[in-house]
Amino acid sequence: MSSGVRRKRARMDEEDAAAVKAELQELEGSMDVDAAPPLDPEAPRSDASGTRADDSASNVDEDAEAYVQDKKLWFHDGTAILVAAGVGFRIYKGLLAEHSPVFKELFSQDHPLRTLPIDETQTITCPLIQLSDSAHDLRYILRVYMPRRNASVYGPCIPSFDKLSASIRLGQKYQITPLYEQSIRLLKNYYTDDLSVWLRANKRPPGFSAVNVIGVVNLARLTGELSILPAALYRCTLLDSRIVRGYKRADGSQENLTLDDLGLVFDAKTEIRKAGVAVMLRAFNGGLANGCTRSNTCSAALHDAMAGLDEHVDQLIAGGAFQNYTVVLKDKKLAVCTACKEAVNLRHSKERQSMWDRLPELLRIQVPGWGAEKPLP
Repeated sequence: MSSGVRRKRARMDEEDAAAVKAELQELEGSMDVDAAPPLDPEAPRSDASGTRADDSASNVDEDAEAYVQDKKLWFHDGTAILVAAGVGFRIYKGLLAEHSPVFKELFSQDHPLRTLPIDETQTITCPLIQLSDSAHDLRYILRVYMPRRNASVYGPCIPSFDKLSASIRLGQKYQITPLYEQSIRLLKNYYTDDLSVWLRANKRPPGFSAVNVIGVVNLARLTGELSILPAALYRCTLLDSRIVRGYKRADGSQENLTLDDLGLVFDAKTEIRKAGVAVMLRAFNGGLANGCTRSNTCSAALHDAMAGLDEHVDQLIAGGAFQNYTVVLKDKKLAVCTACKEAVNLRHSKERQSMWDRLPELLRIQVPGWGAEKPLP
């Protein structure tokens, strides 16, 4: 090799080294130091195509899909590389295998290998494993278990729907039981089979938007957690045209109801509204209480309340079938005696519970155990 060629190659090597070092400094500046150990600034790095300076020394599958390193979940002493949708995560396979028998089995299989540095003097051979998950979903899961152990998916606040959905879907897929169970339990706090719990919550979780209920229905179908389904489908009947359009997940994929579930929602919407109006009418149309002290006044007040429901049609429809009658009447108080007021409350509670017990029937679905008496806490 001529001296001119050697000098030219030396200059190119110096320029490449300077470019790599500048990339490292920029990447390290964007990392959350609490989330991962520091990167080795002298270690060879992946570029946008996923190639490495030391690939020639590795036993690498040449057809392995290219990837870019995740900015936070790439540990400099990690023992496996997971690739999802073109993003590489260098993680601790022993830690992940401890929580997931599926990953444990996956790590025991043959995969393409890459030899990566741990520090200036040591290297380690890591399996490179391609996954079919989205990078967004996988990132949520790895944040729970890397590098902390037995972490709760909840943290101090309610997670976003995207995070909860990923925890349920991947928790089921990879058999990460605590993650799956925590996430399902949280979902059931809001989409419950217990009317008293539903009325206390009476709203979607703080990290959810109204249209996320479409995803809740799909999760119920995916997992077979059918007790979630009636409350979720009922919420779908309250949506506008978004029920048809669906919405995009954080990873860009589309979330829609199946055509079958969309048909259930359309068919049930009118029946549920009719049943909700009937609950109100029966609450006011049950006659006077046995202990009524003002029969003429109470009789007139109950008649006026029932006849005046037509003034509150918008609230009856928009507010949902299980709202309290006091919300429908708004500023108009039910001017009856104490005994009659208690009787109205009791009738309304019974009628509302009866409708709740019939909710799967109104939705034309079957949910084993729905409507069964709940055990005392």
